[in-house]
Order: sequence, then C-alpha cells, then structure tokens
Amino acid sequence: MNALLLASALVVAPAQQAPDTITPTFDWTAGTVLEASITLEQVQGQDGQTQPGPAIEATARRTIADHPQGLLVTSTVDGQQGSANPPFVVSDDGDFLGVEGVEQMVSRMREQMLAGVRAQTGGTVPPEAEAMADQMFTAESLEASVREEHQLLVGFWADRTWDLNGVQMTRTATQDGLTQAIVPTDVELSWKGYAACAPGEAPESCIELQAELFPDANAVATSFESLLTAQNPGAVIVNRATIERTVRILAHPESLVPRLVEDVTNATFDIESEGEIVELTLDVTERTTFTVGGGLR
Repeated sequence: MNALLLASALVVAPAQQAPDTITPTFDWTAGTVLEASITLEQVQGQDGQTQPGPAIEATARRTIADHPQGLLVTSTVDGQQGSANPPFVVSDDGDFLGVEGVEQMVSRMREQMLAGVRAQTGGTVPPEAEAMADQMFTAESLEASVREEHQLLVGFWADRTWDLNGVQMTRTATQDGLTQAIVPTDVELSWKGYAACAPGEAPESCIELQAELFPDANAVATSFESLLTAQNPGAVIVNRATIERTVRILAHPESLVPRLVEDVTNATFDIESEGEIVELTLDVTERTTFTVGGGLR
C-alpha cells in the first residue's frame, strides 16, 4: 500500500515551476572580473535612403574592487575606437555614489579634444572650440551619464518586486551629451521571464529585464536644434525629433551581475533649412556579452 501511495503521489505531483514574482537584489562582490565582448552597429538614413555607418568591435574588462565607501567599478577597453567607462563608486547596497576622480577625468577629456583641434589648426584653439569643450565636458554631465547607465543595470531593478510581464513606469531625466540639456524621459520597465545566461548554461540561470526609454520629443528637438544652430542661429529648424531606446538585460537574479546587455536606439529628425525639409534617421545597436571570472560567489 505504501508503495502504491508513493507511486500515486509521484504521478499527480505538479512539476515544480519557477516563480512568477521576483525581487532581484544587488550583490556585486569585490574580486569579480567581467570579461566583455562589445559590438556596435549603426545605420544612418536621409529621406528614406539608408547606409550602414562604422561597425565597432571591442573587448573590455570590468573589475569590481573594495572601496572605503563600498565598491569601485573600473573598466578598460581595447579594440577599434573603444573607450572605457570612467571608474565609479557604488555603496554596498548598489547606490551610485559618484565617478572616482571626476574633475581630473573631465580635464583630460577637454584636453584631448583641444589637442585634436590644435593638430588641425597648427597649434591655435579658436574661442568657440574652447567654449564647446567647456560645455561638453563637465563633472555634472559625466556623472549624470554614468549614473544613468548604472540605473539601467541596477538602480531600476534592485529590491523591487516584479510580476512576470508586468509593467512599472517611472520618470527620469537624461542629459544630452553635447548640449547638456536636461531631457525628461518616461521609462517603461518589465521583467520578461527567465533565460539562459549563455549557451550551455541552465535555461533559468538569468532573468531577462527590459527598459524602454521615451525622451520628451519637444525637449529633444530643442536640444538638437540648439546644437545645429550654435554657430548660425536660426539657420535650421527642427520640426520633429523622436528617440526610442530599448535596453534588454540578462542578469543573475541573486546579484544583478550582468551577462548580456542589448541597447537599441532609434532616432528620427525632421529638419527644415532654407525652405527644404530633410528627414534624418539613426539606428544604433550595441551588444555587450559578459563572461564572469574572479571571485563571484
């Protein structure tokens, strides 16, 4: 009888399913090393005619180390046109605290730009070039950019409860990298389910997260127009500007250590100049695949 009961229980017992509610936590560990492969593709268009832009491939390494305030995240990049993210500090709970040595880094970025100008002009730097360097490279804009990327990987997700395919909305402000304009942005966040972190790994080893960003169209148009007319005010009118950005992330649910980040941006601009209207488009796809080494627990 006991054998029959056991057999019956095995037959009727439902298959164990992964939960349809999760609460991801931040647990990046000092000593973790993330090796990354990065590809970036661009497609540019004008009035319906498109052509591929430069394709970029690079390898990167991200190292997580102890810091008096929590953790120091340092990145290095090698490869065609690759550039490293600046080192930044987060608390043990994953809160973004700032870019390490931000003033020195901003000063180097300005000088690199001006050195390129000197090389083109034979040693002189026009005042407008200095003004542009001062506008483009500030401590505030650099920290805003790094904070935004950390929010996409950690800040939006950690310690919040997510239902499968449920949507949570938030509103943030992004800073344009050239004009430094603050652009209000709606963000749609969702947990899409489980996925393998990489081929050959368990089918539920990662969670799939998705963030869709919708910057305010009027603010984008104003920012883009001010950039185009910096040297000749009134020469160009931006009638329409839309940008949609979708970021898909595969990450470990127990730590939010990323394994894949796909970042797709689609932008469209209607520009009027001397009575003619031109439609410009730019589609950018960046894919970063991480493998984990070091001291990950």
